[in-house]
Amino acid sequence: MPVDEWGVHTYHDAHDNPLRGVSREDLKRYPWPAPVDPRMLEGLRDDAKRLHDHTEYALVGSMVVHGFFEGGCRLRGYEQFILDCALDPDWVRSFFDILLEIGSQRMDAYLDAVGDYLHILWLGDDVCTQRGPYISPVLYRTLVKPYFAEQIRRIKRKTGACIMHHCCGSCYRLIPDYLDIGVEILNPVQPEAADMDHARLKAEYGDRLSFWGGIGMQHVLAEGKPRDVEAAVKRAFAELGRGGGYVLAATHTFTEDIPPENILALYEAGRNCAYSTRSA
Repeated sequence: MPVDEWGVHTYHDAHDNPLRGVSREDLKRYPWPAPVDPRMLEGLRDDAKRLHDHTEYALVGSMVVHGFFEGGCRLRGYEQFILDCALDPDWVRSFFDILLEIGSQRMDAYLDAVGDYLHILWLGDDVCTQRGPYISPVLYRTLVKPYFAEQIRRIKRKTGACIMHHCCGSCYRLIPDYLDIGVEILNPVQPEAADMDHARLKAEYGDRLSFWGGIGMQHVLAEGKPRDVEAAVKRAFAELGRGGGYVLAATHTFTEDIPPENILALYEAGRNCAYSTRSA
């Protein structure tokens, strides 16, 4: 099984947690990855300029930086890190300080290369289950939000790109915090999660937030028929897309249990809805 640059044995998901049991003092001695590997940036500026100048597409950038909470769960383990948030916030802040500095140096180098050409910058931090946040919104605001806010503040010095934030699950209770620190696009708007009703989200936040995603992987795409997918796309356009501000997408990467005909139905229904919207 491959080991990523953070020391985690991973095959998409983490299979061990190298910081489990590591003290606050020992964090400084952990073999953290180099903030910048020049090989990661080779050719990026030329490619970004070519795509910006000679295509009609929006350029979405994504640099390999950990979300703060998700990084803790991967490196420390979910149970231990959630306990840390409640019982040892000093450990968490020391860990977040390290992630912020590594991530900021990496993001600075990336945005120095391509920041002039990006329309959207994709960030992510899975802090929620399908029933709500892993930790209370009060603890999130105290412990996680200040670091996320500082990350976005530093990013905004380097690029005018819109900030898209990915958080699976029920993040409804955190949306005011996301808006407060500069998030402009929310992904993936998971319909199976609690409190993520599309019409409600659009009514409450559609004037300040764009939505990207909305077509559920768990039921309609995995278990439904093409007609069910088409109906879900039409609902998403009617609710999330009312008045604009919506990017149609599945709520995650297509998995092997998604029938190909449902993927085609998603594409065709989206194209038809978009055409109808432009023609109206």
